[in-house]
Amino acid sequence: MDLATRLGFSENLVIALLGMAVVFAILLILFIVLKIFGAVFSKSTPKQKEQPAKAEQAVAPQSEPVSAPAIAVSDETELIAVISAAIAASMNKSASEIRVVSFRKAKTK
Repeated sequence: MDLATRLGFSENLVIALLGMAVVFAILLILFIVLKIFGAVFSKSTPKQKEQPAKAEQAVAPQSEPVSAPAIAVSDETELIAVISAAIAASMNKSASEIRVVSFRKAKTK
């Protein structure tokens, strides 16, 4: 005869509830420990965030936006190869299975 048949329904219910209470208590302890760790490590973080803010204030703003250098014709073929390889990778195909029919620059507003 096994333990489940020797014990009645009420004893089995008490054992199940006791097991759930133990798991809940362990989860509560983990939650508290993680909150304490978060409070300890977040106190050192604001000091680090203040330093980059001061560095940004020291840099003078640029008067004109910097434009990207013009792409040479030979670089356009390399750019097309890179873009087609990225598309092929996202489609889980090899680059030889992708065929570029045409390309053109998009209109900028």
